[in-house]
Amino acid sequence: MPRTKEQYAEMRDTSNQKIRSAAIRLFAENGFATTSIDDIAEAAAMSKGMMYRHYKSKDALFSSLLEAAIEGNREIARRMESDGDPREILEGIAAEIYGDMTQGEDFTNLMMLMTQGLMLKSLPDCNALIELEIQAIEAGAKLIRRGQKMGVFGAGNPQEISVCFFSTVQGLVMLKSVLGEHFQMPSVEVMTAFL
Repeated sequence: MPRTKEQYAEMRDTSNQKIRSAAIRLFAENGFATTSIDDIAEAAAMSKGMMYRHYKSKDALFSSLLEAAIEGNREIARRMESDGDPREILEGIAAEIYGDMTQGEDFTNLMMLMTQGLMLKSLPDCNALIELEIQAIEAGAKLIRRGQKMGVFGAGNPQEISVCFFSTVQGLVMLKSVLGEHFQMPSVEVMTAFL
């Protein structure tokens, strides 16, 4: 019995997710420059030809992964710029990060790769990511300032507090990557206690 369009679409999505997961892990572990398409194909358990059906090059694959991360940063900035309750917004973001950090390795690996790229400034599309990091920190500072005016956050320099929040997330990602099974993710309450 021939496959339906929906079945083919599901197979493509499954293959694409295997490629992305393998690439994120290998890029994070070995670095962008030393990871080859062959390495990713082998880790994803598919042929190199199948890889090229999904992505024209390693750079195109990385750009696709980075675009997903950039969109995640855009969404965080949009949420921080919304009119909602500042404490609920930050606690909601922290809860999502908690979920991402405790439900597998893809988020941690992608964040590690982005951290490496930001430090080395050598990965494709790095400038767009740097700009969005700056925007997210500034949006966080505005949200914190608004929360301070409403009395839901304590006193302090909003820019510094925002940097502290995002640095905490980066530090947790680094520790999880280094400590592996010995890492214990702090609760949302602990992650936001300094607010």
